[in-house]
Amino acid sequence: MLRVTVRARDDKALASAELDPKRADMKPPKPSDADVKVTGGTVRTLTTEEATKFDVGAAGTGLIVVTVETKGAFSKADIFPGDVILEINNKAVKTPKEYEDAITAAKSAGKKDVIARVGCGNQERCFDLTVLRPIEIAPAE
Repeated sequence: MLRVTVRARDDKALASAELDPKRADMKPPKPSDADVKVTGGTVRTLTTEEATKFDVGAAGTGLIVVTVETKGAFSKADIFPGDVILEINNKAVKTPKEYEDAITAAKSAGKKDVIARVGCGNQERCFDLTVLRPIEIAPAE
């Protein structure tokens, strides 16, 4: 049995919450040679330094989004630099290859999008939420 609780987002409570000063005005991750181009932008395996800075999990537990293409799949899904893709369709993705394999499998199954569990990397934008985002993998017909 699956039990789901849905409630309205309390924007007043979120707005009054204390922000961690160490995470204020965070800059997005810097591009590196480890970046891999995927549909929608570039990603790389989350490093220890980035996991600490963006407070989005442990090193190696996901893919940090480094760049986002304007009007690309990540942009349309409200995924930003500094966010971390943790899962695709309920399967952990820790490397760019695992991400690409999940996308390929979904396309082979005739899917037009995948559901990504994303750790928010910007405290001012979304506090410490992990959210589900649909990522378009095939153009709309």
